Amino acid sequence: MKQSFVAELAKIVLPESCSIRRDETRPIDMQDESYKDKYDYRTLFFDAVDMGDRIAIVSPPFLNLANEIYVAGMPLRQLPDKLMRTHRCSNVQLTYLSKDVLENGQLVVSDASNTVLARVNPSRPLNERFAGKRVLHTMIKDEPIEWIVDWMTYYHRIHGANALSLYDNGSTAYTPEELLDAIRNVDGYETIVVMPWDFPYGPQGAPWAGPDVPWDSTFTQRGAMDHARLRLLATCAGMLNVDIDEYVVPLDTVTVFDALGEWDSGTFLLHGLWIENTERPESDSLPRAWDFCYRKRLRTAQAKWAMVPSRVPFDKARCVVHALFVDDWSHDLPELGTRYEKRFDERFMFAHFLGLTRGWKRPDRLDTSSKDGLVVDVGLAETLHRAFPQHMDDDRYQQIVRETAHYIFEYRFKGYTAQDLRNARFSAVLNTLVSPHEWTRKAVVQKCYVWWTTDQLAPYNVFFRFYVGLKRTTLCVGPLDKAHLQELKELLEGKGLNVIKLTQSGLSHVLCLLDYDGTEEGLVAAAKEIACLVNQIIA
Repeated sequence: MKQSFVAELAKIVLPESCSIRRDETRPIDMQDESYKDKYDYRTLFFDAVDMGDRIAIVSPPFLNLANEIYVAGMPLRQLPDKLMRTHRCSNVQLTYLSKDVLENGQLVVSDASNTVLARVNPSRPLNERFAGKRVLHTMIKDEPIEWIVDWMTYYHRIHGANALSLYDNGSTAYTPEELLDAIRNVDGYETIVVMPWDFPYGPQGAPWAGPDVPWDSTFTQRGAMDHARLRLLATCAGMLNVDIDEYVVPLDTVTVFDALGEWDSGTFLLHGLWIENTERPESDSLPRAWDFCYRKRLRTAQAKWAMVPSRVPFDKARCVVHALFVDDWSHDLPELGTRYEKRFDERFMFAHFLGLTRGWKRPDRLDTSSKDGLVVDVGLAETLHRAFPQHMDDDRYQQIVRETAHYIFEYRFKGYTAQDLRNARFSAVLNTLVSPHEWTRKAVVQKCYVWWTTDQLAPYNVFFRFYVGLKRTTLCVGPLDKAHLQELKELLEGKGLNVIKLTQSGLSHVLCLLDYDGTEEGLVAAAKEIACLVNQIIA
């Protein structure tokens, strides 16, 4: 059952009329001229969530407010252990309150003179809405709706995402309700929650605010991550933390969410590469992901991460934008220390698009660049072709791959090899010439061979494996379940095909061993012959 809604927060923001303010976290000599305008002086609680036996609160650090804000007639700092357990880790404060502090079911805060500053009914957890779901999580502010829809579509088609946790940091281009209406019908999403997270984002740290400036004043985004883990995603199948301008490219057949099941830690990091903002023929139109696939040889972006929240203990790890850090509730941690997980899953790379930006942090990202001296990221181009065939059509895809032809047999560098290019060129020809068919997956496995699967050929799943060597191409066809191997052979022979032999692994049938002269033209000719065989099989 599809469900989409705008959630509500039990937030407490100190009124303008109240003189109490949070102390600044950054020394004055390290503040720039915009610091005071951006700092969050007044948010006391982002949300207070009724967890059944207690109230869980996610908030910015209390700092001096722990002495000046009263609950149940006492300053927060003086509440006994039986009523409150609280912990600060860097820019987030996590607190558990006993329900004994509630007044008629409401959480009431006051000042030292007993003047009530705010009262709220605790919100309800929404974890059951996301139970077992593959969740995209991000924070946005005024991003074009088209970019959000493209991003959602990509992750559903390529990684099987089926739920969205979207925190809106006070957009003015649309209301949360208008945002929800615009995205609620994106194919494949069973649960969509828009969380109105309209708190000050906070002043930046280094390098944006100057060298060596600490990230000590950005409470909002880090708070949103812990809030999502606590109130929304505690029982989801997986959580992928990526921005609207970041697309994870699989370099194997596995999806990010499937890969999470293979990690004992329940989380891993993702490598990133910047994709350049190259010139576009229609420069006045809104840029889209499929407009860009050129990059410098190796221009890395900061890491992102994926996790299974139920396997990463909430009291042991804190999430920041680019990593997870070890937490220890035995004492406060004003600064982050050891990384919770340092390893990357090498089967993925995320493309960070310079051209998909409003320029709020880096105006220079709006500047376009020439393609001279850049190379095509063929893995990205192939994945965009699969995700957006109506925009990245076969002719355009082949044109992109042809532009890299001079690299195919002699050019190599990390993440981009001759084998990558042979696979991409071969795939482009197949995608053009193979008859329409509902393939369940198209990918390049371990950068070694092209792999397509279908459930339309027989009552069981069948894979096609195309190996594209330097001077030979091979087509193998097999069932995903080995028990159907003989049954598949009979099906193929019934279509007039000659089964040459079993592969050495005994998992598939070899249908074609086709030599070519090692040139690009020879590779294309071989691909055309194999495309004819594929058409004969799926007819």
